[in-house]
Amino acid sequence: PAPTPAPEPKAPQPTPTPGPTTGEKAGDDSLQKGGDNRPWAVGISVERQKQALIEFREGNSQLNDGLFARASETYRKALTAWPHPAIHYNLALAQMNLDQPIEAFENFQKAIVYGDAPLQKDKLEHAKEYMLLLEKQIAHIEVSCDKPGAKVSVDGKEVFVAPGKHTARVRIGRHTFVADKKGYQTRINAPFIGPGEHFRMEQKLYKDEELTRYNRRWDAIWVPYAVLGTGAAIGLGGVA
Repeated sequence: PAPTPAPEPKAPQPTPTPGPTTGEKAGDDSLQKGGDNRPWAVGISVERQKQALIEFREGNSQLNDGLFARASETYRKALTAWPHPAIHYNLALAQMNLDQPIEAFENFQKAIVYGDAPLQKDKLEHAKEYMLLLEKQIAHIEVSCDKPGAKVSVDGKEVFVAPGKHTARVRIGRHTFVADKKGYQTRINAPFIGPGEHFRMEQKLYKDEELTRYNRRWDAIWVPYAVLGTGAAIGLGGVA
């Protein structure tokens, strides 16, 4: 009997980047330490601080249970009562586990505004390390258009009506830029934007007649008439 062929080896699957562990989250003491003269507590009443602390604890419980989407929503509620750096920090941890690098990066930025005072020193260092990792998944775009009334969209979402400019962070990859105005040819671009790239694009719109160019065979107007006259003369000479 013919030998049984050996099975083809499977291609190795990429290992997903693990999210941060729940043990890295900031605790209750981050919201309770310090006095009322803390710069991140100015203008925040005691009632709002207490409400934020209740929701912060609930979010931490959900984060411990791996309920990252629910924890993210709870932390957002806490931030409406008190935009404390520790809440931004824990929200960023939840968003990393939800594969939301842009949102996580922005919340880590807000978490480190006051240094390690509202956080433990190790939390501050973790935030900076995670930001370096997240930057490899993020690019920056700047799209502009000066044609009044033109609608500019990025990835199918309208971002402004010209004239204007839109800047944002986006995930690396291919993105679609569209500029559209009635009577003008729609401008569509779909470039690939790499890690850390600062991509700039100016969307220009033109009418059909602006894109049509007419060329004469001779630059001088008299040339075709001279050629015609010479041909006629030769024809008459031939007849004669």
